[in-house]
Amino acid sequence: MVLADRGFPVYLRQITDSYLSDRFIEFGTIEGKTASRRVEAGVPQRSVLGPLLWNIAYDSVLKTLKESGCHVICYADDTLVIATADCLQTATRAGIQASLVMRQIQRLGLKVSEAKTEAVIFHGGIHMDPLSHVNVGNTRIQLGKSIKYLGIFIDSRWSFKDHFAYIEEKVAKVTRALGRLMPNLRGPLEVKRQLYANVVQSVLLYGAPVWSDALVASKSAQRAFNRIQRVLTIRVISAYRTLSLEAASLLARFPPLYLTAQHWRRVYAELPDRGKWEPPSLGSESY
Repeated sequence: MVLADRGFPVYLRQITDSYLSDRFIEFGTIEGKTASRRVEAGVPQRSVLGPLLWNIAYDSVLKTLKESGCHVICYADDTLVIATADCLQTATRAGIQASLVMRQIQRLGLKVSEAKTEAVIFHGGIHMDPLSHVNVGNTRIQLGKSIKYLGIFIDSRWSFKDHFAYIEEKVAKVTRALGRLMPNLRGPLEVKRQLYANVVQSVLLYGAPVWSDALVASKSAQRAFNRIQRVLTIRVISAYRTLSLEAASLLARFPPLYLTAQHWRRVYAELPDRGKWEPPSLGSESY
């Protein structure tokens, strides 16, 4: 129906129908036998056509009737409803917009996990009247101090304190796991250690263009990042634990993490304007 409503030619719709029909999945049973079951929904995982069909169907959610001051943002199956208003009472229209979005999602034959829905009020330093919850469908959603969207914790004042704490805990686990692969004695050479360190950095700097300014403004967050970098660089160069952060970073050729985060923010900011990013020429202003 979605393809027909969008005016796709009949032969393309027939090819798609044939592609999605008479599909079965085979699986092993407890008895050690092989059984099969008809697949009545979805598209094959990792298929080229899957994301395209999803975008075509889910685009109707983005085109849902909007309440005044409301916006709907989607990334894959993560749907974000934003409501802007001058007062808290008016901002509660987000619940109405969420209900409209849920109704459209249900029309697609999908289910919404209301229990996993999160809500937060972004208000900066302005004093807000107390509000404990918003209604989304038949579920009462308690307002939190932050929400996790696409792997980043966003708090009401955009300070990213919860995100920095989350990063520190997550990277500490990764660092400990990699530390067992990088003993100072009889461990891998520095080239492989650099590779392991880049794995940790990729986890650490995820979403850096979004929160880099908050990191620069927060000395406590920088201290937490410095602790992580010190442990990581010491592992890279196989140094003693007493070595300072500055010396370890210099020998490991790792710039301060807040500068690296600012670098990625700059790259991200310049890409849309120039189409491609080029390193600044010698003598120009740089981080």
